[in-house]
Amino acid sequence: MVKFCPKCGGYLSPRQESCPRCTGLETKVLFRSLKPSELTQEIVLDAFPSQRLRPYQKEIVSNTVDAFRSGKKCVLVIAPTGFGKSFVNAAFSTVARSFYVTPQLALIDQLLAEPHLKGRFVEIKGRQNYRCYYSPQRGVHVGKCETEDYP
Repeated sequence: MVKFCPKCGGYLSPRQESCPRCTGLETKVLFRSLKPSELTQEIVLDAFPSQRLRPYQKEIVSNTVDAFRSGKKCVLVIAPTGFGKSFVNAAFSTVARSFYVTPQLALIDQLLAEPHLKGRFVEIKGRQNYRCYYSPQRGVHVGKCETEDYP
């Protein structure tokens, strides 16, 4: 019989009783609010959402920490698909004030569904993606608040 993880939907081989991706994910995320100049590679790596770290992810964490410590106030991480940017950003956003911007709604859904990132991100989409409270068949961008005088 084919088994799947009830949390993430991942395939479980016949020899697996629990999902290796989800095991131990029940720990609560401890957020910190350090200044960028206070960051160290160890602090960021301790907040990394996965136990396994790819070598190039460690390198980008180190380079980003160095950039912040040298006085940079904004750092963009630009890397190819599959690099693991979401995990790198999750580590930084756990220890310092940070945000992750993407124009792709599918990526937002992917981030929110990833078990390792549970509780690390809040979804904020453009207003055309939300339903009007008064007229649920309409989006908020054309709902009652936008088209009629609102008290």
